[in-house]
Amino acid sequence: MGWYTEQYKKGHKKEINSIKEAVSNPFAEQKKVFESPDQIFKEVRLHMRNERKIKIFKIIIILIPIILISFILYSNLFANHIFNYFYDIGENEKYLSPESRISSPIQEEIGYRNLTASLVYFSVLIPRNAETITVQTKFKPNFPEDYVFILGAKDREDWHYKWNQVYNPSLNNLSQFERIDKVYLINKNLYLVPYDELKYERNVIVASDNYYTLLPNIITEYTKKNTSINHSLRGGHIFYIYTEEDLEITIKKQDINWYPGEDVLEILVYDANENIKGNFTIEDDGISEVSKIPAPIQEKTYTIKNLEKGVYKLQLSNFDGLIRYIEVNTNKIVSTKLFLADNPIYSVNESNVTLFFDTQRPTRISMRTWHYQGLQNISINNQSVPIKHLVNATYYNATSGRYVIISYENDIILESTRYFSFTEESLFEPFKQTLISIKNDLEWMTSNVDYLVTNYKRPKEDNGWLTAETNFNIKEDNIFIKDNKINFVYNVPHLSNPEYANYSIPVDWINITVYKKGLL
Repeated sequence: MGWYTEQYKKGHKKEINSIKEAVSNPFAEQKKVFESPDQIFKEVRLHMRNERKIKIFKIIIILIPIILISFILYSNLFANHIFNYFYDIGENEKYLSPESRISSPIQEEIGYRNLTASLVYFSVLIPRNAETITVQTKFKPNFPEDYVFILGAKDREDWHYKWNQVYNPSLNNLSQFERIDKVYLINKNLYLVPYDELKYERNVIVASDNYYTLLPNIITEYTKKNTSINHSLRGGHIFYIYTEEDLEITIKKQDINWYPGEDVLEILVYDANENIKGNFTIEDDGISEVSKIPAPIQEKTYTIKNLEKGVYKLQLSNFDGLIRYIEVNTNKIVSTKLFLADNPIYSVNESNVTLFFDTQRPTRISMRTWHYQGLQNISINNQSVPIKHLVNATYYNATSGRYVIISYENDIILESTRYFSFTEESLFEPFKQTLISIKNDLEWMTSNVDYLVTNYKRPKEDNGWLTAETNFNIKEDNIFIKDNKINFVYNVPHLSNPEYANYSIPVDWINITVYKKGLL
């Protein structure tokens, strides 16, 4: 060690002494370690602790994707989900269509838009496997007497909807009737049956806000013989016919141009299960302005081939005009509602119209006119029945039996739970029971209806506005879904009548809740 300089030794005394000690006693450090057991245990514990941390970290790394996958599976498959969509109609016009059937925004204490036509549409995004949908609507009840507000959910690819009542004040006190689920017993002389069994009840009258499959009658006296209705009818109509093989239909239509817009007549034929068997269109006359000058008569003939024998529904859409002529190649055709229009007010000569009517039970015939030209005396089985009032209906109480009704001046709507025909031979009973629409007239229904079928809920009132709620079961109601959307339509029936054009319906908002049930 002599080769270190004195100066270096002074500056590195500690390092040099350490080297000396290491050279003279190379095992001194090991002795120190082995001479301290606490230090050994401390090192061991520290090592084990580090190993444990590493294991825990590895477990966490493995568990994270498992937890994420489990959460995704639970959220999408096992957990219940509620999806909510709020449509502020007063703020945004994009929710409702077509735009021509809604007003511009109206700003008062509450911003809203008016529904100005009978059919207004909107759609809702639906998650896969959703079960139920609830639609709440906030609106003002600006309805004429006896009219209602209905919401439909599309249940077929073609134009067909499952209808629920949104507003019908006559149904606000249904608690007075016995019920099973959505079936109410109105006629206390009968017994209450579940919905699935109701269609097997014979000779009963069912009022419903929706269609269900009726059991058709078999008509033995049916023949393939042409029947003509050579009288004017105002607007849309529904007829029931009995036929087979090839059905030939001839329609003559005339626009009267009382109101602006196009007047297209859609003619559809349904079977007893509400499947469309044929449809055709008579286009607008090309005059969209108000002129009150009747257009030339348009005519079209359409044939539907290879029909099975049975009952079919012939539906003529509503429009601003007259049906001037109908001919079908069957001797059976009836309707429960007719708007007779052979009257000078429509630039048509008056012509006596004779109708035939048959009922096996007491019922009422409703007669209503909108104009002074329709005030008249109607003959029912040679009894003179005066029509003295505008708008409000006049009722004739019919007992069981057959009736002959003669309208001399027309411009009158006749309606009943039973069927009218234009010839005695064409009168027939299409179904084993009668299905009619629910009216906003509980007294009338109590006297004329046996069963009422509805999911109606009484709306809640708030400072002149109503909030109504209605529900659809997507699977049970066979709701049609396309592009993950359900199409809805508000039906405001009175707005299809030009006389009620000023009774538009204010709508503030629509709140939609979709429920999707999980697997657990």
